[in-house]
Amino acid sequence: DVSRLADVSGIQHYVINGAKVLFLRPRPQPRPPKGVVAPARCSVDGRQLMDAHSSYCSMRCKLEVEDPLFAAHYPSGVEEMEAAAAAAAEEGGADGGLAGTYHRQGGHEG
Repeated sequence: DVSRLADVSGIQHYVINGAKVLFLRPRPQPRPPKGVVAPARCSVDGRQLMDAHSSYCSMRCKLEVEDPLFAAHYPSGVEEMEAAAAAAAEEGGADGGLAGTYHRQGGHEG
């Protein structure tokens, strides 16, 4: 439990495979989810958050705002994330163009 080592308040938590997790780095969000209105946005990169009490999507975003030493040593990666999201969208969407593709021994089919 990382909360014993660091202040994780204000960071969006997720449940993945039954475990409560939080992201260390922001993840790209190529386009907003359809039909879902998120109650909050990340203060750093604008990512939609489902918890109205959260201000950050990741530990890195929180550190960029709340820790001046971190911000001075590690420049914001928001521009890099936006570029990666745009590239993924051009290649066929959030799944990187893998929808409808499956793998089997000896190759893959589309």
